[in-house]
Amino acid sequence: MRVRKVMRWIAVVSSFVVGSAAGAWAGEGVLEINQVCAVQTGCFTGDAPGFPVTLPGAGSYRLTSSLEVTANGTNGIEVTTPETEVDLNGFQIRGPVACSDTGTGVDCIPSPTSGAGVQAAGVNEVTVRNGIVRGFNHGLRFGSQATVEDVILYSNADRGVLAGGRILVRDSIVSLNGGNGVDVDRTSQIVGVAAVRNNSAGLRGRAGATRMEQNLMWANYGPGLFCNSACTIRRNAAIDGGEDGIRTGEGTWVEGNLISNNARDGLAVGANSGFRHNVIEWNVGSQLGVTGAGVYVHPNLCEGGQDDATCRFVP
Repeated sequence: MRVRKVMRWIAVVSSFVVGSAAGAWAGEGVLEINQVCAVQTGCFTGDAPGFPVTLPGAGSYRLTSSLEVTANGTNGIEVTTPETEVDLNGFQIRGPVACSDTGTGVDCIPSPTSGAGVQAAGVNEVTVRNGIVRGFNHGLRFGSQATVEDVILYSNADRGVLAGGRILVRDSIVSLNGGNGVDVDRTSQIVGVAAVRNNSAGLRGRAGATRMEQNLMWANYGPGLFCNSACTIRRNAAIDGGEDGIRTGEGTWVEGNLISNNARDGLAVGANSGFRHNVIEWNVGSQLGVTGAGVYVHPNLCEGGQDDATCRFVP
């Protein structure tokens, strides 16, 4: 009996020691990442001490402490394999960049040309959730088929999120980034995101078939929301921006948005597009707030008028 107790105690101590340094299981098949293993030993087989933490393969990973990256231009975590999930677990991945609002734009010091909090460029099917990523060139960088949820991305020198197509970004905050808050390609979805005081567009869909719904864009220095073409834009609020509130290319549907007090046009809508049920008011660039070549679909409310003449396009 005494031998069994000693063996059990050795097992407990061993699991604690491994968990404190070199990449332990965090329970339920999840591997853990923390500052200690990142800096001292490497968190996994093949991961050298120091940043970035290189994930060894597909699976689930979870932070058990915040990660602090002090070297400029360095990634925090590198993902090399599809079907990878990173749970930030309420912690931060923090880099050396600090951004501030100067009143005429966002200034970030130092100004790196590389480095991401989570770097997965060219890798598909990656998920990052539940925490904060700040202080890098890009907060999160993905290939395609990625998911971002419940993440705060701020004070990054370029984009908060930069990704390819088939991306879902939801229930997140992108703020005080030196470029676009979120920048994704075709067939993506941006839902329930607050984009605040970013130096370029709050939210950008680079091309086709992107859904942007129930987002708040406030005080961005570029357009609040910018979609190149073929987007569905519904129930967003674009307020106090430095350019157009909502700007679209052709083939876009714009419905049920509040667009107010932007420095240029409220809605700049492309050809073969339609808009209805929008409230467009107090935008500076054109008297009635709407420019472009789209089709008015009754009703919209533009500067207090609810008819085609009131919401006419201004050349």
